[in-house]
Amino acid sequence: MSSTRKTALIFGVLFLATFVFSIAAVLLYNPVLHPPKFMASTAGGTRVRLGLFCEVLLIIANIGTAVVIFPILRRQNETLALGYVTARLVECTFIAIGIVSLLAVVTLRHDAGASLLTDARSLVAVRNWTFVLGPGFFAGVGNGLILGYLMYRSGLMPQGLAILGLIGGTLICISGLGVVLDVIPKGGTAQTIATIPEFLWELSLGIYPIVKGFKASPILEAGPGVCLIGAQLLCARRQTRRFSGECRSGLNAAFLADTTATGGLAQRPTRRSRVMRAAMRSRTRGTGRSRRTPSARRY
Repeated sequence: MSSTRKTALIFGVLFLATFVFSIAAVLLYNPVLHPPKFMASTAGGTRVRLGLFCEVLLIIANIGTAVVIFPILRRQNETLALGYVTARLVECTFIAIGIVSLLAVVTLRHDAGASLLTDARSLVAVRNWTFVLGPGFFAGVGNGLILGYLMYRSGLMPQGLAILGLIGGTLICISGLGVVLDVIPKGGTAQTIATIPEFLWELSLGIYPIVKGFKASPILEAGPGVCLIGAQLLCARRQTRRFSGECRSGLNAAFLADTTATGGLAQRPTRRSRVMRAAMRSRTRGTGRSRRTPSARRY
């Protein structure tokens, strides 16, 4: 198994892990999202803590998806690749704030019972807004817009799926801003529908690399530490060097043909040699370099 295939496999597994941990976390700590019932009871504390532990694992998986793919994406665009890592870190920061808020609710119930219900509601409200700004906005910026664009330009994923990611990221960002500006209700139908393309895009990021790996792309052929532009320049230099060798071989062959036809050193170029020289001059002009310059001779 090649290193690129291993990277694709790890990347896909980590993305599927984000689905598993996020869904399991919400199901487990759901009781704490309803402060009146949770503060009045004495059960469910362990369940909530287990759910918040899944959130911690979610943070690790989120950061892992960005770190694993960064060495490959930086060959396409290092600035955007670094921006993707940053967007994931910002998203994870909001998730961590939500974890601390819910842990504080569990602590308040253990220490003071139902007497601090207002404080518990405030902490749950903080967690709800961190969800809106983290997975509800910055996930669209990172996974949807930035990663979708990089996958589209590099060709590592099918273009149809990458376009789906760009659409999903745009809808997630718009719906998140709509909730912040109180244009659409939080958790309403509009926001739910807006998350569907992003959900399918992130699911494909988990399944496709595991099943098929990354598609063939110039940034994979360039090797580590080489950007796409550098790889293209290297190919262009090799083609120029090959073309110069072919031209010299052609001229030598034409010159030998002239000398053979005249029985000695050719004094007047034949039609064949003139055509070869004219072709070489036109081709070297097309490359933007003169054949007689030192830089052209180096290649």
